[in-house]
Amino acid sequence: MKRRPIARIADALLNARSLLFCCHVNPDGDTLGSAMALARAARLLGKRADVGSSDGVPDIYRFLPERERVLKEPQPGAEYDLVAAVDVDGFERLGAFGPAARQAPLYAVIDHHVSSAEEGMVDLRACDTSAAATAEIVFDVLKALKVPLDVEIATHLMTGILTDTGSFRFSNVRPRTFAIAETLAEAGAHPGPIFKEVYERRPFSTVKLLGLVLARCRQSCRGKVVWAVVSRRDFEEAGAKEEETEGIVNHLTTVATAEAAVLMRETLKGDVRVSLRTAGRLDAQEIARKFGGGGHRMAAGCTLPGPLDRAEAELIACLESLAQALP
Repeated sequence: MKRRPIARIADALLNARSLLFCCHVNPDGDTLGSAMALARAARLLGKRADVGSSDGVPDIYRFLPERERVLKEPQPGAEYDLVAAVDVDGFERLGAFGPAARQAPLYAVIDHHVSSAEEGMVDLRACDTSAAATAEIVFDVLKALKVPLDVEIATHLMTGILTDTGSFRFSNVRPRTFAIAETLAEAGAHPGPIFKEVYERRPFSTVKLLGLVLARCRQSCRGKVVWAVVSRRDFEEAGAKEEETEGIVNHLTTVATAEAAVLMRETLKGDVRVSLRTAGRLDAQEIARKFGGGGHRMAAGCTLPGPLDRAEAELIACLESLAQALP
């Protein structure tokens, strides 16, 4: 990535006295880890810094240092010199923090997705679509700031890289990813314990929900489209929360014939959140954009209005039309 955007972001952080780093709704390890690393670095520089996540911090990320400082809604009367959207560029995906971003004197985006933000609304942007995770870009920002890489910051960034690369197995991994991970490990953030916390310390309710959902998974187009749905009844039967669907879609991708794997879950509000994965021949990002979402070529997401059965029929019909055109 060119240094100029990184330098501009670093200068803006240095000149601001109060900062807000916003995560996307339904937060993953990259948006949380990247935002929390930036906030800690800003505090080390003597600034006031908050992290905003409308959906809070999921239990699987409860090990993250300073997670108790993450805000679920804006503090009354809080004003910031700079608001940065981290791992996301659309105001609508910032949840309760969208208005603060729109009203910020200076609004920045730090991301590794293809941009879909309103160009006139973004003052500063550091975007590198070749980065395996936004945490890689944040690593460069912190380097430009000359902030010491302590174990807390390293843990945040390693969490972002580990989760967004599928534990270093996705095609987005590049040699630089391993070089950054080596530096983070040397700072005290070994990937092993982080992997265990995220993927191997699940409550019984999560395992029960997984069984319920996979037992009803479906396929069409000779196995090219594989999907599963999670209803409010499923959550109640398993005693699980919405965040406990994390990772279920990855089980669907293991079907050998799958060109597209989809998990749809019904929220408390009645809309349907979608996690979409593809094998590469279909563009997950373009599909998600048809429904107001976004992401990467092989991993994306969106939200559809309910009811669940109608959303399921609409999305699967779209995928089937694309899959049928494949040789």
